[in-house]
Amino acid sequence: MKKDRKIELLGVLSEKELREKILVPLLTKMGFIDPIIHHHSNEKGWVNR
Repeated sequence: MKKDRKIELLGVLSEKELREKILVPLLTKMGFIDPIIHHHSNEKGWVNR
């Protein structure tokens, strides 16, 4: 699959789909043990301190 097509497919995923279908499997394959999603409705995003 071409790079442009991959980017297009990633662009249509919801945030939930991205977390569950892409990020968790990717982190697992990178060697992280049992990555857990800690997303909730009160989340405010990244805070740079």
